Parts: sequence; structure tokens; C-alpha cells
Amino acid sequence: MNVASAQSGAELTHPKYRADIDGLRAIAVLSVMAFHAFPLRVQGGFIGVDIFFVISGFLISTIIFKSLSCGEFSFLEFYSRRVRRIFPALATVLVATLVGGWFVLYPDEYRQLGKHVFGGAGFISNFVLLRESGYFDAAADTKPLLHLWSLGIEEQFYIVFPLFVWLLWRMRLNVLTFVVVAGLVSFLLNLRGVHHDVVRTFYMPHTRVWELLIGSVLAWMMLDASGRMAQVEATAGRWCRKLLYHPQAEVTAESALADVKAWLGVLLVVVGLWKITKGVHFPGGWALLPTLGAALLIWAGPQAYVNRRWLSARVLVWIGKISYPLYLWHWVLLTYLRIEASGTPPAWVRAGALGLAVLLSWLTYRLIEKPLRFGSGGRRKTIALAIAMIAVACLGLACYRTSGFSSLRSHMGMSDINQFDWPYMSNAECMATLKPEIPPDFCMQLGNPEKLSLAILGDSTANALVTGIGELAARHGQGIINVGSGTCPPVRGLIPSNMAGPRPNCNKPVEDAYRLVLADKKITTVVMGIFAHDLSNWPFHDLPANASVEVRFERFKALLDADIRALQAAGKKVIVTYDAAYSPISSRDCLNRPFSGWLKRPGKCEVTVDQLIDFYPYQPMFENHFRDRKDVCIFRQSELLLTAGRLNLLDSEGKAILRDSHHLSTHGSRQMALLLEKSTCGSLLPWQ
Repeated sequence: MNVASAQSGAELTHPKYRADIDGLRAIAVLSVMAFHAFPLRVQGGFIGVDIFFVISGFLISTIIFKSLSCGEFSFLEFYSRRVRRIFPALATVLVATLVGGWFVLYPDEYRQLGKHVFGGAGFISNFVLLRESGYFDAAADTKPLLHLWSLGIEEQFYIVFPLFVWLLWRMRLNVLTFVVVAGLVSFLLNLRGVHHDVVRTFYMPHTRVWELLIGSVLAWMMLDASGRMAQVEATAGRWCRKLLYHPQAEVTAESALADVKAWLGVLLVVVGLWKITKGVHFPGGWALLPTLGAALLIWAGPQAYVNRRWLSARVLVWIGKISYPLYLWHWVLLTYLRIEASGTPPAWVRAGALGLAVLLSWLTYRLIEKPLRFGSGGRRKTIALAIAMIAVACLGLACYRTSGFSSLRSHMGMSDINQFDWPYMSNAECMATLKPEIPPDFCMQLGNPEKLSLAILGDSTANALVTGIGELAARHGQGIINVGSGTCPPVRGLIPSNMAGPRPNCNKPVEDAYRLVLADKKITTVVMGIFAHDLSNWPFHDLPANASVEVRFERFKALLDADIRALQAAGKKVIVTYDAAYSPISSRDCLNRPFSGWLKRPGKCEVTVDQLIDFYPYQPMFENHFRDRKDVCIFRQSELLLTAGRLNLLDSEGKAILRDSHHLSTHGSRQMALLLEKSTCGSLLPWQ
């Protein structure tokens, strides 16, 4: 092989290095970091991810298109390079996150982190996060690996796109035509989905791939195998020069066009940062601002003034080179700080975290990424990195399957941190008894299966009663069954069976529960658990979305009373509870984590009744409705949860009564069951 042919295989198939693209990477990652650290000041900073998508699509497509045109494309070489580029920093951050979580997180949080490590190592984080729509998943800003959703989309693109283009190439089809069509279909799906299911549209590859394909189309245009694009640009350049410059100006048509592209790109990105906020339907059409802006800046080329003087500045290029590990590190550090502080830490702490992220990213780049990415022994490095990533994935899966290594951690004197575990959502025994048409969120059967004498129906706050009442029933040789779904009150007819909505799976599980309870004569008592605050969320199909809570309650109480009468007609005693407290903070925020003492604000856990999110006007409406009712027994959880006008997040021994902002912990559920037994409703329990 001569020198020229060697160059075609090693160099000509890869994009020529452009400092301005590293500068654009820096703008993207700095925008994201600023948004994550200071979301009220840089509200549109999350569009940096969309800029990354365009850059990735452009660079990867350039490699693929050049390799195919030179006859040098190799799947093995392509994926080997991807492994050496992506795996070193990612594996490092995943392991570091697991190590940090060992000391910072409670077992349920650590278990979830294990699932996210597995998803991150397997490049399916976007699918994992999409499925986390239940009540018991951590808030977004307390998930240390939440940001890996975008890496998942990129890697899914890297897996599918090369095969897609290679097949088109082998079949002698016009690659550009099919890439443009695929991008348009994806964009239209995005436009449609953002108004129907914004979360799915945000996370799914088929509604985000158009952003990467913008980079792909740009790569094809800039390679310009036919020469037609060069002719179009030459004509456009002459017009730009004629319209913008004096005839004697020493500016070429090519430079004039490059500057127009670059300044237009800057305008689109700046407008995106200014106008796009969490309140808009995103991505939708809004995502065109950062993606087209990034494409124009890349298209402008290194000779454009903006690219040459600004994006190629040394500091931006340096940040761009470490942008990948910087993206990985910064969110992990910010998240652990939020968890330790039980909220948003001071601005100087967040700024310090970003500084630490820069330092860790530089060390990762110099000591881990560069040695493994470049140099000799590429095949051996690839194999070693693949094995290492599989090991990390297995470690994450083991963490998830063992409930956050809870037994090991308890043996190390950490047994007091497992009080937020909640393994009481569903079991096989209940599913076998219920035989549901649509599986509910909650289906628990506890105690004696031959004497299922009590049923708990309702939403997640009803499910929170299961542990205590189930153990109480078991001590008396009885059994209980719990059926329900999140946000779904235990009433029929809230949503027609054939109607979609925010909770389309409410209707069938509720009907299945009533079918079981009404037919089973052994069930003599029914506890109906309702979360009063959800009145504002229930999707009444025949009411406008902006209907007042008073109008909503009038419609709801008619359905509720009808079901109470149906249960009583079947010989059931009915207990209703609706006053689970909705705290503005979580009980876990009141316990000290290993390093939280210097971050927490004094008095943070002092929550008064007027601060409860659900108290007014929801609970008083229920109180007024049931005040003079003698046919049902009202069980008030507030007797345990409220004392002297304050919410009891912890008991006198420091044990959590709530496991989050409004669900009972295992300890709280047991205490609540004892309160129920001693209350006036206790006489309705089957074992009394």
C-alpha cells in the first residue's frame, strides 16, 4: 500500500479536525451546565443537548459517508472507535456514581441507581427513564444518571444508522433521499407526539432522531460528491457579497456566505436560549432553533468570522475537548449535592460543583480517555473496554436485584437507612386471585389466603396502608387484598373504557376490583383510600380541563356515593380515608445523610398545616360531605400525622412516618394500622 492509499484508509475517511466544532461543543455543554446549576437564570440551557445531537450526527455521518465512498467502511472498525471514544469516561463515571451512592443514598434510592447504571451501561437510559412514571420514583433532580437519556439516543443512532446507510449504499439507492424522508417522518412524529405524550416524545429515539439526521444531511451536503452543492453555494455567495458589501471590499463570495450562515446560526441559538423554557412544548417545533442554528454554524466552516474568532478561542476549544466527560460528571455532582442538601444548595456550592466537574473531566480526559482512545493496541483496548462495560452493567443489575445491596450494607452498620423501602406494590398471589384484564399498579395479598376478609381499594395512599393492616390481619388469622392504581380513586365511571386520557388504565383495574369484592362473600369490610388532592388531576371525561374543584367534587361524590351504596347492598362495611397529608418536603429530607450537616438549613422539617399542599380546599370538601354521614366510617389519618398543627414526618424516636411527601413508610403504615384498630372504625374490622 502506498502513502496515498494509506491515507485514504486512516485519515481521509474521518473528518478533518475543526477547532470551531470543539468550540460549539463547549457552548452546548456550558449551556446545559448553566441550566442544571442555575435553572432560573438560564432557562433554555437544556437546548445544548440538541446542539450535541446535530454535532454527533454530522461527525458520525461524515465518517460513514466518506468510508463508503472510499470503499473503506468496516463495521468492526467503526464500532471499535465508538467503544474507545465512549466507554472510558462513561465507565469511570458510572463506577464513581455507584461508589458515591453507597455513602449517600438510602437503599431504595441506591437500588434505583443500580437500575440506572445498568441502563447507562447498556445505552437504554431513555427507555428506563420513560418507564419510571410511577409514584415511587425519585424526582428528576435526585436521579444522578438522569442525563444519560441523551447518550442512549445517540448510541441507538450509532447502532442503527450505519447499517441503514450501508444497506442503502449496497442497494444503489439514493442515501440522501432516504435520510431526508426518515428525518421528516421523525420530525412529524415529534410534532404530533409533543401535544399528546410529551414525556415519550422527549425520550424516544424515533421522535428525536431527526435532530441527528439534520447533521447527517449537512454532512452529505458538505461532502458534495456531485458538485451541485458547490454551484449553489457559489451563486448564493455572490448574492451575499453583492447585498452586504461594497464592490471594492476585499471579501470573497465564499467568506460572505460563510459569515451569513454563522451569524444566522448564532441568532437561532441565542433566540432558543432566550425563548425556550420548560413551559413550552419541547422538543416540538421549538427544537428547530438550536438544531438549525448548530447546523448553520457547522456549515459556515472554520473560515467564518464567528467560527474563526469566537468558537475557535482557546478556552472554548479546551472545554470542547473535555465536553463529553464534563457532561457526564457535572450532573452527578449537582445531584448528590441536592440530595445531601435536601433541596437546592447555595449558589456558591453549585458553582463549586461545576468547577470540580471541570477538574474531574480534565483528569478523566488526560488520564483515562486519551490513553485508551489513541495509540497502539486498539483491538485489545476495545475488547478490554467492552468487558469492563459489561462488568459495570452486571454490577448495576446486581445492585438493583439485591435492593441496593441492602443486606451487605446492614452488616456494615447501616441498617437504619432501609426505612424507605416499599416492596408492597404487587405480588403473584394477588394477581392470581384478581385475574385482571389490565394489570393495576398495585395488587397485594397478605395474610391467610383462605380468609380474605378485608379489601383495600384506591390509589397509592391506599396501597400505603397495606403493610400495617396486612400484618394486623395476619396476627388474627385473616387475610387482606389491595387493588388500585396511582391517582385513581376507588370509584367506577371516572373514565369510559374506550377513552384515553392521563390515566387510561384507571377504569379497568377499578372495575376488576369491584368485580372481585362484590362477588366474594368472605370480604366483609372494604377500606376506600382516596388522596384528596388528586381531585384536581382526575380526568372527568365530560368536564372541561379547567373545571373548578367544586364542580369536580360534585361530579365525583355522586360516583363515590353510588359505589358505597353498591358495596353496602352486597353486605360490606365501608371505611373511607382521604386525609393523607401532602407535604412540600419529603421525610427523608429530615434525616441526616453522611455529609449533609453543613448543607441543610435549620428548621427545614417544620411543616405546618397551612403549608400542606393538599389541605385547602380539598380536605374540607370531603369533611363537609361526610360530616353527618352515619352509613360509613371515616378514618382520619391526621390523628397520627398531625400534632398541634404540625406535620409529623418523623416519630418521637426519629423513625420516618412518611417515606416521601405523602406515602406512609413501613413503620408509618404499622402505626396507622394500630390507630385504625383503636379508632371508632376499628369495630368494623373483620377480626374484631
